[in-house]
Amino acid sequence: MRGAIMQPYFFPYIGYYQLAYEVERFVFLDDVNYIKKGFINRNAILLQNERHEFSVPVEKISQNRAINKHNYTGEFSKFLSLIWQAYKKSPFFEQVMPLIESVVRDGDNNVARKNAKSLTAVFSYLGIEREYILSSDIALEAEKKGQDRILALCKKLNINQYRNAIGGQKLYDATIFNSAGVELKFINSKISPYLQDKNGFVSHLSIIDVLMYCNKEEITTMLKDYSLE
Repeated sequence: MRGAIMQPYFFPYIGYYQLAYEVERFVFLDDVNYIKKGFINRNAILLQNERHEFSVPVEKISQNRAINKHNYTGEFSKFLSLIWQAYKKSPFFEQVMPLIESVVRDGDNNVARKNAKSLTAVFSYLGIEREYILSSDIALEAEKKGQDRILALCKKLNINQYRNAIGGQKLYDATIFNSAGVELKFINSKISPYLQDKNGFVSHLSIIDVLMYCNKEEITTMLKDYSLE
């Protein structure tokens, strides 16, 4: 069973979706501490031909509480207005805007679950099926941290081929994974340029940008554009 375990982010960049595409079972690591300056509630879009960072307001952020113990304030109007302003003339606005609205207006403002939906809704739109699990639904010993926690989750979920983002190479020891009977490989994402409403190409934006400018077949091809190391 191929699996990946990642914190839930809000409409992250396509590399995150490539990781989920590679595996059969994707685990949202929602019971670890919130990182204020990370990408849990932040990302970037293309606005007036330039990279523009956005954030969605979260109630009382604390790095001493787990991601799944946080809620969005429910104020999404500014975010939705920004998306409308940035992409109203994009070729797939009419198809994609309802998808985004369905995620932010679903009535559940829990950060972990809403962020998870920003992946599952996109895969549903693309017709891609995967198994999704919240790590908080898996009973683990509280003292297990870092690499030990990942291996414990792999054991619980029968994951014997673990995939991680390339940035995690310094965090995990392949020898230890192998000794536990788990193959460890890293996704090296390739972000191919696509046609945006500008001269040149701005890379590593939220998946929202990809959805607005590319059709489903193009996006599925892009999801396969990575190598394993």
